[in-house]
Amino acid sequence: MRRMRWALKEMEHRYKVLAKVGVRNLEGFNTRPPEDTPVLDDEGNPIPARLPFIVIVIDELADLMMTAKEDVETGLARIAQLARAVGIHA
Repeated sequence: MRRMRWALKEMEHRYKVLAKVGVRNLEGFNTRPPEDTPVLDDEGNPIPARLPFIVIVIDELADLMMTAKEDVETGLARIAQLARAVGIHA
């Protein structure tokens, strides 16, 4: 569960970063020209030039759904629907 929450938080952070530099997906982010002045995220940290892809492997999904369906179902659906644009693949 903790890792799922981390992935959701990372996905939301990446969406904010992409919006801040005006791109729609990770490919656009990683191929954009370098900035003359550093762009800062909402927390005041410099936005990196590139972001890596993240691959999430879920082992024993059926068991996970049986034991913690309420905790997992919504988060997994959000990752499946939204995370691809920001380079997170499940």
